[in-house]
Amino acid sequence: MKKFSRALAFSVLVFLMLGAINTEAKAVSDDLQTKVPFPSLKIEKWINASERIEPDQVVTVHVNITNVGLKTAYNLSISEPSFENFSVLNIKGYDGRNWIEMAPNATYSYEFSVKFIKEGIYTIERTTITYQDADDLSYTAYSGFFKLDVTKVEVPVSTIDQWKSMAVWLILILVIPGILYLINKYTFEGRK
Repeated sequence: MKKFSRALAFSVLVFLMLGAINTEAKAVSDDLQTKVPFPSLKIEKWINASERIEPDQVVTVHVNITNVGLKTAYNLSISEPSFENFSVLNIKGYDGRNWIEMAPNATYSYEFSVKFIKEGIYTIERTTITYQDADDLSYTAYSGFFKLDVTKVEVPVSTIDQWKSMAVWLILILVIPGILYLINKYTFEGRK
């Protein structure tokens, strides 16, 4: 039994020592640096508004596409969502000829503005891009999407307006009883 206890203690000691030797942890992705041996499109999509906007407010949607892979992407087909409940005002930077091929580290950007006509909850759906590599293998990339609450924002009453309102009520509360007191004093007391 003593030999077993010594062996166990020795094993635990060796385990603790080996564990103490390697104190640094390194993520696997640090070594890869996100470069892959095929075309890989990264789509960043952002807007210039918060989650709550007002009707008739114009929101600009920005789309940035980068090939973070090590190979060229071919035959890019970009699909933006349908915009049935709001209108697209203008598109800048989108040119269909740019989308024939995209070399590694190349970046294309475009933007468009949308205007929400009526109140409601709207979704600016994700951008989808399908593309191929040199061997005609197909890939698909997606962006994020946004939910927007379009509501008429009521303008808050300013503190100055609140103070004015309180002053009027205070005057009414103090002045009217005073006037009634004076009327009572000089009208009814003067007859006595």
